[in-house]
This record gives sequence, structure tokens and C-alpha cells, in this order.
Amino acid sequence: MKRIVVLLLLLSFSLLNAFDKVFFSYNNYDNVSATGIGLIKPLDYKIIDNSTLNIELLSEYLDDNGEHMYVFSAQTLFDYYFNKNYFFEIGLGVAHFTKTELDKKQFGSNAQFKESIGFGYKFNEQFETTLKYTHYSNADLAEKNSGLDFIGLRVIYKF
Repeated sequence: MKRIVVLLLLLSFSLLNAFDKVFFSYNNYDNVSATGIGLIKPLDYKIIDNSTLNIELLSEYLDDNGEHMYVFSAQTLFDYYFNKNYFFEIGLGVAHFTKTELDKKQFGSNAQFKESIGFGYKFNEQFETTLKYTHYSNADLAEKNSGLDFIGLRVIYKF
């Protein structure tokens, strides 16, 4: 466990030059908790005014009544700013689960899809936070598909 966390931290720090933001997240739902660290890279592509398009990489540690697994995900995030502080966020991506089951939940495969939606607040140019709903599922591509749902909070720091 400690080796994986150290490896993830080293990987995160080595990627910091390529990414503009780092974040820490905590999610919980239905007795499953997820703690994560991630990176966000804004893309030079604007869909509409007052919006940004980003790439997010995330590694999470999931715990369900003493059983645990890791999730590694990548998703595209679309942020729309209502004003200079408040924004709406929606994301779509893919994830890899290190196990195909956790407690009594059976996921059918290690490959999963990830969808998220949330609202955020930008405190200043360096700090922001989001309240976010995230869903993991294999989209019924496997026979078993318990899926996972989370409601969580992210704290984001921009370099």
C-alpha cells in the first residue's frame, strides 16, 4: 500500500510540469469512501464563451467495510463559468478498477466508464473547490454491472 502511494505521488510530481492544477478529493456514498489525488490540464480549445475544456487524471483509493481497491481514471471536463467565481462542470471518461468486485458489488470487468457533474467555486486564481457527483459503470458491456456512485468534494490548487 505504501509503495503504491509513494509511486503515485512521484508520478504526480513528475507530471506537474505538464499539468496546471493538482487536487485532492474525498467521495462517499453507500458505505464506500474514495480518497484521491489528481491532475488537471486546461486545453487551448474553447467551445463557447466563458468555458474551458480540461483533461483530468485521477488515482483513487476505495474502501468498503475493510475491503479496498484502486481506481485510475482519465476524463475530459467541460467547465462553464456563470461569473468569475461560480462554475458548472460536466465530465466523461474511462477508468480502470484494480478489482472486479468490492464487498458485494460486482463490476463485471476492470474497464469502466466515468461520468461526472458538479458545481464549483473559484476563491481566487490559485484555489477552487467543487461539489461533484461521479458515476462509474461498464455500460452493461459485461454481464455484471453494479456500478459505483459518489458524491464528493475536491480542493484544487493552480500552480
